[in-house]
Amino acid sequence: MLHRLEKFAEKDHPGLDFTRLARDIFEIDGPSGSHYCIAFKPQGNSVRTLQETFPNAQLRKHLVKSIIHRLFFAVNWLHATCSVAHTELSGHPWLTDFGQMRVVEGRINQDWWMSDLYRAPEVLLQLPWGYPVDIWSIGVMTLELLEGKNLVDPVYRVHGQYVS
Repeated sequence: MLHRLEKFAEKDHPGLDFTRLARDIFEIDGPSGSHYCIAFKPQGNSVRTLQETFPNAQLRKHLVKSIIHRLFFAVNWLHATCSVAHTELSGHPWLTDFGQMRVVEGRINQDWWMSDLYRAPEVLLQLPWGYPVDIWSIGVMTLELLEGKNLVDPVYRVHGQYVS
C-alpha cells in the first residue's frame, strides 16, 4: 500500500503537505530474520503530547479546528487522488500508519474494519461502506479532542464486558 501512495506522491494536491510519507523503505537482517524498516522525516510533537499540556486533555477549540482542518486536507488527498479510505483514523491523528487502508473505488467493501471506538455505523451494520467512514472517524475524533475523553464507553458496565 505504501508503494501505491508513493505512486501518487508526485501529484499536485494540497493534502500531500499534511501527509507523512516514507522517505525510504528497506529490509534489514537481524538475529530474528529480515525486517522491513520505514524511514520518515522527523516530526514535531504529537497530538497526544499536546493533550498532556491541557487540563483533562481537552484541547482548545482553535487548536482542534487547526488539527482537523489539516487532517481533512490529507484525507481528501487519500480519497480524491489515491482512491483509498484510511479506516484507521483515531484520537491521535496522524497520517503515517497506512497499514489498514482499503481501496474504495470500484469495490464494494463490507468487511469488519476500523478501530472499535471509531467504527462507522455502516461498518457495524455490515453494510457497504466507502470514503464516509473516514469522515465519521474524524467527527468522533473532533469530539474527543474537545472533550478529552472517548465519545462512547467501550465497556458494558452491567456485565463488565467489552463491547464494540
